[in-house]
Amino acid sequence: MASNEETTAAVTNTAGEYGLSSRGITGMTYRDFWSRREQTMADPWSPTNPSNTVILSLAENSLMHKDIGEYLKNKIQVLPLNHLTYSTGPRGSRRLRQAAASYWTSEFNSQVGITADNIFITPGVASALDSLAWSFCNDGDVIMAPLPLYNGFIFDTMNRSNAHIIGVRYQHLDGYGGIDDLFSPSLNEIALEAAI
Repeated sequence: MASNEETTAAVTNTAGEYGLSSRGITGMTYRDFWSRREQTMADPWSPTNPSNTVILSLAENSLMHKDIGEYLKNKIQVLPLNHLTYSTGPRGSRRLRQAAASYWTSEFNSQVGITADNIFITPGVASALDSLAWSFCNDGDVIMAPLPLYNGFIFDTMNRSNAHIIGVRYQHLDGYGGIDDLFSPSLNEIALEAAI
C-alpha cells in the first residue's frame, strides 16, 4: 500500500501533467468527500428494500419520489424552449429575476431599485453558497455561520473555493433573545470575538 507521501507525489505528478490547479491537486489528494456518501446512498431504503437506511443527511426526500413524480407528471407542462434550453441565459429565468427584484425592492423599501440584473438564480442553496464563496473568499478564508447549521455548508464552501466554515454559537451570549438578534451588528461582533 502506498504511503501518504507517495500518494501525494503521484497525484501531484498526474495533476502537473494535465495542468490541474493547486486547488484541484488538493481536492484529488486530500478531499474524498464522496466515498462515505456514495456508500450510504448505494443501497437506500425503499418499499422493496425495507431493511436499509432512510437517508436524512441530504436535502432530498426519497420517501416522496413516487408522489412527487406523479404530481409533476399531472400538473406540469414542459415547454421545450423555456424548460429544456438555457432560455433567457445562465443567470436564471428573466421572468423570475424580475419578479424577485420587484418583491425585494418593495419588501425592503430599497432606496435604490433592485433590478433583474442584480439577481443571479441558482438551482439550489449548494450552488449559491459555492458561487458566493468562490466570489468573495480567498483560499483558506473563514466564514462564520450561526449554529446549528446544515453540515453540507462545510462541504459546499470547501470543495471548490477552499473556504472554511466555523460555527458560531449565539445562545449563550448576553443580550441574545432570539433569531432576530442574528442581525444585530453589536451582537455579531461579540459572537465573532467569542468564536475566535
